[in-house]
Amino acid sequence: MDKAPLELLVANHMAAEGRRRSGRPVWDRTIDVHGIVAQLPDASEESAAMAAGEIAALLRAEAPEGSFECGHPAYDIDLAEAVEHLEDLRPDSYAHDPDYSVLKALDARLAEISDWADANRIWLGDGTPSPAGPRP
Repeated sequence: MDKAPLELLVANHMAAEGRRRSGRPVWDRTIDVHGIVAQLPDASEESAAMAAGEIAALLRAEAPEGSFECGHPAYDIDLAEAVEHLEDLRPDSYAHDPDYSVLKALDARLAEISDWADANRIWLGDGTPSPAGPRP
């Protein structure tokens, strides 16, 4: 992502407000990542690693065409790297590091994915019906 975090946040909010004012849906599509997170049975390393794999698979299946194809206009290296990191997470990935955990890694990747989704007008869900327009 080329913009600083605050600039990105402001740009995303401006885009959403412009859509609201013009009567268009704020979101173009939904990828219900929240649904996976909401189903976590606990905050264990095992649950976090399982959720990470499910989220990665969902994003690969539901992201806009070309999102993971290097050279494609829709390709986003930050998204691709975040998803690859999710795919690599195992319950013992940070067993050697007392200051980090699979849950913290999952949270960090979800923050990156959320930034990508906001910029691409993709709703990641919150347990409510989708506010997105028809799926492209």
